[in-house]
Amino acid sequence: MRRQQHARWITERRICNAPSEWIRCDGALAPIIDRQLFDAVQNLRKDHVARRDPVEMLKRLRRLLDECGTLTHSMLANARAIAHPGTYWRRFGGMRNAYLLVGFNPPGRSWAKRIQRQTGPGAAYCAMG
Repeated sequence: MRRQQHARWITERRICNAPSEWIRCDGALAPIIDRQLFDAVQNLRKDHVARRDPVEMLKRLRRLLDECGTLTHSMLANARAIAHPGTYWRRFGGMRNAYLLVGFNPPGRSWAKRIQRQTGPGAAYCAMG
């Protein structure tokens, strides 16, 4: 069990306390799962959240577009080989930029054309910087 991992006053920003300042009590609760299983899952999580290569992310997004013919938020959220839409949003400055980079223009939307008219055809690349 641990407490005080983060601290803040009402009017201040949240501060991350150093691990040496945490109040810990190891073994306070009986474990629900076996330690080996816990460690195995932690290793899987660590690999899963490791920083992905932007080029590889776009290749996978393009592959999904080629297979399905369209892209939606729920499709990306449920696809196993694709990063979560939030990851694309953070990495490329929005889903629009990621969509433009793989050549996808959702039907009935003119935002991609508007962005290209306003800023030029290479505008989507600036978010990768």
